[in-house]
Amino acid sequence: PGLVGREAAAGGALLGGVGATLGTPRISIVDDGARPDGLLAAAFDGEGVPCGAVTLVEAGRLARPLLAWWESDTPASATGCMRRASWRDLPRRAPTHLHLLPDPEVSPRDLLAAGGAVAYVIDVEGGVRADPASGTFALPVSGFALLDGRDAGGFGRRWLRGNLRHWLTGVRALGRDLAFVAGDGMFGAPSLLCEGLELSDAAS
Repeated sequence: PGLVGREAAAGGALLGGVGATLGTPRISIVDDGARPDGLLAAAFDGEGVPCGAVTLVEAGRLARPLLAWWESDTPASATGCMRRASWRDLPRRAPTHLHLLPDPEVSPRDLLAAGGAVAYVIDVEGGVRADPASGTFALPVSGFALLDGRDAGGFGRRWLRGNLRHWLTGVRALGRDLAFVAGDGMFGAPSLLCEGLELSDAAS
């Protein structure tokens, strides 16, 4: 929701509006309604506006939100983001293939080789708990610990806790292994090496 509509352009306590710094310059976020390998790819959105790749966050700064044609100052600024769940449903603003841009030069192995103590999260064990006003979140995860690139033992369900802004500023590197999961649209990210997050036995 923070990247959709005029309200995103105006900003708020969390995002700050177009041009605001959201995270490290390593972060860029794109929504591509015409992604060639995308499950929801289409030439046009639910109201006939051409779909294509739209950069929402560029080098850590909010570049533009997803805008419907009726929110746009010019036809060229419409982003083709009106989706219909079926032919019987009215179109609504929503992303299609929203994803972090990967770094084609970095493999997951390169990320795992980072020195020091690292928690390698490999699975999500349930839904996220989030406070949109403050940006805090908690996500149940499992994985294993690494120490100087070596396996230091697995961990079961624990809570990955943090703040969205701190997470975006704490991304040290991105891999090239972009993968998508289904939600209200398709959402994708490569493997990330982050700092500033916490693993805890409790959600709060």
